[in-house]
This record gives sequence, C-alpha cells and structure tokens, in this order.
Amino acid sequence: MIATMLNETETYAGMDHDRFLGFLEQGFERHRTLGDNTILALQGKFGPDKQVGYSFMGNKTLSPFELVLVADEQKMIVDMNTDPSFVFDENSFVIRK
Repeated sequence: MIATMLNETETYAGMDHDRFLGFLEQGFERHRTLGDNTILALQGKFGPDKQVGYSFMGNKTLSPFELVLVADEQKMIVDMNTDPSFVFDENSFVIRK
C-alpha cells in the first residue's frame, strides 16, 4: 500500500525508495513481534531548536518507531527523518496500564 504512494526515484528520510520500504517493513514487523497491533502517530519535538513533528509508537509496548515526520500548516508532510532526539509531548496521549 505505502509502496504505491512513493516515487521510485525519490529519497525518503535519507534512504532510497527500496531501502526506505525495507526500513518500514522491518519497523512494522518489529512492532508486530513485540505484540503491538496498532502504531500511534503522536506529536513531539526534536533537534536543538525543538522543531515540532510527529513520530510513532506501538500501542501496547509504547516502543518508538524511529521515524519523524514534519508537516506544514495544511498537515502536508514536508520532511521525514530518523532523528533520535525526538521526544513525544507529555500531553499527546494518556497511557492507561
């Protein structure tokens, strides 16, 4: 599904098309193996200037997916990266255990 939306000649998060698809497949498989059945998209900040972005975590393990998306005012994705400094906003969600 995602593959049909990507351009084979573009790069995504610094990776060529095939490597990026492999990165996504490995991430989804890792979360499936850990027991997650949903990936949550949540807001947070990253980088030295605390840029706002969105990243993902598993619904049961709360393990991060390690992909950061930056969106413009119209909620269109304008950048993708794998910045390890991403921190989810405290008020993005409430965890109930």
